[in-house]
Amino acid sequence: MSRNIWFALAILVLAISWFAFDFLVSDEVVASNKTIAQIQAETDALIEDLPATKVRGRISTAKEMQRTTQLSGRTENKRTVQVRAEVGGLVVQRAVELGVQVSKGDALCVLEQEEREARVREAKDMFREAQLEYAGQTSLRASGLQIERQIAAAKARVTQAETMKLQREKELARATIKAPFDGFIEEVHAEIGDLLQPGAACVTLIDLDPMKVVAKASEKEIHNFTLDAEAQARLPSGDIIAGTISFIGQQSDQKTRSFTIEMLVDNPDFAIRSGLTAELLIPLDSYEAHKIPVALLGLMDNGDIGVRIVGDRDRVEFLPINIVTEDTDGVWVTGLPEVSTLITVGQEFVVVGETVEVTFEEDS
Repeated sequence: MSRNIWFALAILVLAISWFAFDFLVSDEVVASNKTIAQIQAETDALIEDLPATKVRGRISTAKEMQRTTQLSGRTENKRTVQVRAEVGGLVVQRAVELGVQVSKGDALCVLEQEEREARVREAKDMFREAQLEYAGQTSLRASGLQIERQIAAAKARVTQAETMKLQREKELARATIKAPFDGFIEEVHAEIGDLLQPGAACVTLIDLDPMKVVAKASEKEIHNFTLDAEAQARLPSGDIIAGTISFIGQQSDQKTRSFTIEMLVDNPDFAIRSGLTAELLIPLDSYEAHKIPVALLGLMDNGDIGVRIVGDRDRVEFLPINIVTEDTDGVWVTGLPEVSTLITVGQEFVVVGETVEVTFEEDS
């Protein structure tokens, strides 16, 4: 006969004895000789006399876990710049193609330069001439053949010629439109033969290192975050990237009442693309949790989820738990003692308070 049947019979015999005793003995005797504590003690004694139900179990030790907040967001490159011409001219060479990687200082578009080169040579000659004139005027000062006003005028012409030379050299240099930083060519706006005006775009250049992960946090969550805190993000590929919180918005969006959160991630190999969906994972507090199979979960009488464990004196206990996160092979729960004996086989055949004999499995 199974242990459950023995247990039920014991309760039934005790109940019949109690009612029979209540009818056969006066109230004074019952009140003086039978208390609730005595009845409970007799019940416990009957239960202890029953053979223990055999179950299988394993010892579970709580592990420290990190509670995280998950925010939906996206990756976003730090800079997107339309590189524009500073001087006008005809495009004679486009040194890059769509999608190529460039380094800071690389040529992007080259404008016609022959006329500018000639003007630079002219400015250099004029500067040299002004220098020689000034040197001659200075040498005549010692012999008293030249007055100070003429010497000052010669010096001014040197300065003017030097300024013109520098301006024309800069204009010649600006005829080659260069990359202001390392990045990728995202758009091309000029072709060979196009006549660019000052301010016209040559290419669109994007900077992918570092990369930002941008998300929105509600007004209830925003107080949980701090600048420079470590965080992670999960990409659509399943890859986890790590970085630090670099920006927390101070002004909420007027429509959604949410705040902008940004995480900065190093991306030296440009492996992270801009515009990817990302799940921002920001750690909060730590807690102790047990990982248990879903099959061990049960419902308590009040509808709460619980787990049966072996407690003191090898008695069955049914404890309420909270599921904090899910995994592929189980769930992480709180509400159990730090070290708990989980009933893994036979939990559906035992009741709270029943004595069990546990055969331990290997701790997984």
